[in-house]
Amino acid sequence: MQEGLLFHALLAPDSAVYFEQVSCRLSALEDTAAFRRAWQMATDRHVALRTGFYWKNRKRPLQIVRRQCDLTWSEKDWRGIEPDQIEPRLSELLEDDRRRGFDLSQAPLMRCTLLRLRGGEYQFIWSHHHLILDGWSASLVVREVFTTYEALLAGRDPHLPLPRPF
Repeated sequence: MQEGLLFHALLAPDSAVYFEQVSCRLSALEDTAAFRRAWQMATDRHVALRTGFYWKNRKRPLQIVRRQCDLTWSEKDWRGIEPDQIEPRLSELLEDDRRRGFDLSQAPLMRCTLLRLRGGEYQFIWSHHHLILDGWSASLVVREVFTTYEALLAGRDPHLPLPRPF
């Protein structure tokens, strides 16, 4: 299935059909460094999140899993933006992110953006390519990240089960 997704992604490189994007408002984010660390820990635990694909000059594509991969993370302070300008700016940012796409040979095929808003709120954007995660798997990653985040806030190990082999 991944080979088919890769084929179609390469056939239409400007298409965002396999570009997945989650955008949500967070109102109880106590520690942005711990949140970022929880995402990095998920990246470290799951080989799919450290995967890139190589196809040039090859008979068949090759999936490469990096031992270590730094999560692409961006934080922006939007507290100075007027409330009525947040949604238009957010829409523009999401569209720019989709247009940027991914270099499928460069892991990670995901990135996170955290926007600090007024009143202690945050807008979180998680973009990833469908080659590495489907909807079901993505929800498991999100659940794991929040479990890890809560453990980090409490100063304890998250005690997660071993990830299933890829």
